Amino acid sequence: MAESGVEALEDLLQEMERRGKVLGEQPGRPPKVSRKLADKRSLSLHPLVCAIDECHELFQYPTFGKRAAELAVRLIKRGRKDGIVLLLAT
Repeated sequence: MAESGVEALEDLLQEMERRGKVLGEQPGRPPKVSRKLADKRSLSLHPLVCAIDECHELFQYPTFGKRAAELAVRLIKRGRKDGIVLLLAT
């Protein structure tokens, strides 16, 4: 279960990188997802929400916890401008 949580966070991180490249090609600074850009289906910048319940179980997992926490912090810091929201609940 923890391994699939880390895989999901890694997938979101890859999507965040893709979105960053797409946004970098758009006019305007600083580039961030706006309603206008999100409405363009060809850009695939619609909002994404990832919810992790009992997140303390994931972050305290002996094998995957540290990696999961690192990925979550990166997503929390940079994801919002790319239209990605991470919800963590205990």
